[in-house]
Amino acid sequence: MQTLHTQRLCLRPLDTSDENFYCGLYVDPFLMQHIAAPLDLDTARHRFGIAIRQQSARRQHRLIIEMESTTAIGLVALFVDGSSAEMGVMLVATAHGRGYATEAMAAVRDHAFAGEGLDLLWIRQQPANHAVTPMMRKLGFEPLPMVDEGTGFRRWELDRQRWLSLHAGAVAADQPNR
Repeated sequence: MQTLHTQRLCLRPLDTSDENFYCGLYVDPFLMQHIAAPLDLDTARHRFGIAIRQQSARRQHRLIIEMESTTAIGLVALFVDGSSAEMGVMLVATAHGRGYATEAMAAVRDHAFAGEGLDLLWIRQQPANHAVTPMMRKLGFEPLPMVDEGTGFRRWELDRQRWLSLHAGAVAADQPNR
């Protein structure tokens, strides 16, 4: 799995040196409020071990590093199932509201379609997490009409064709007028 770079971020594969950071995210009640119940430290350590052992092209965890400060600020994940994948992102509280989640998700989205050849990406959003809605729209995802009654989550999807049309429009907008 390769490291991805954006204008402000480095997204490198999670490795064994990241255990404390990973666990710190998953035990934090504030960060977990829109994801799941926070884990206790032993469970977080156990899940970190699983994440490291399963790290592959099919189960990608990347540490998000702010390049200017070289500080770890979050995780972004891509879990591939056939030709589709679920994406997710978590940021430390101090990184919220700065566009980092959108920037990291855009890099993984583009890599998933252009580099991995996937056909569909999706995310789950807890409806109370209102910050996700503008980010998903900006990234080109569309909400499915109903919240899943079993999980309580809303699902957002982006397929390859929509991504290609949005990507072509972005490339055209970046070209100088002649």
